[in-house]
Amino acid sequence: MKYFDIHTHTPSNNGICSFFRKDSVLPTAQGYYAFGIHPWFLEDVEEQFLWLAKAVHHPRVLALGECGLDKLSKFPLELQIEVFRKCAELSEKMSLPLIIHNVRCTDHLIEIKRDLKPSVPWIIHGFRGKLALANECLRHGFYLSFGEKFQEDTLRNVPIERLLLETDESLLEIDDIYRHVAETRGVSLDELTEALEINVRKLFFK
Repeated sequence: MKYFDIHTHTPSNNGICSFFRKDSVLPTAQGYYAFGIHPWFLEDVEEQFLWLAKAVHHPRVLALGECGLDKLSKFPLELQIEVFRKCAELSEKMSLPLIIHNVRCTDHLIEIKRDLKPSVPWIIHGFRGKLALANECLRHGFYLSFGEKFQEDTLRNVPIERLLLETDESLLEIDDIYRHVAETRGVSLDELTEALEINVRKLFFK
């Protein structure tokens, strides 16, 4: 049974491992990768873009990210928006799904998405919001990825075709998260796994 982890910071054979320039070197091991500029680490932005432009050509890259907006970051929101827009434009140019870090900035993300009109999927990772916020994101075409912590009512009501799962920095294994989500949604583990495999193949392996 295949449990695919769409966002992790631990190299894995069944997930997409996210790297930032702070990690200093490009990975060489087998596996799948995403590269991004995180809103917590916006020092030397010009150099980071040069790094990112090279990194996204890595032969095992399946996505760009995580990148995004965070009201709790020490960096000005104006700078975060500028950097995020450039990352989003690069993801569109490279035809790579965009994995998004979002803390209290949903309105800004929606505004940027309306403006850029991307053709690639935009995925909000680590979603923990209430159902009303989830519905707003879904209405604007976002996919939602859930990890160890989530609002149960939200998770139960997200359409299966817009749902993804991840470990991020959790100590749990991805199969434990799959089991928890299957139990919360009231479906069999096989049913959940088959549905999410369709989503993963559609978004990352088309």
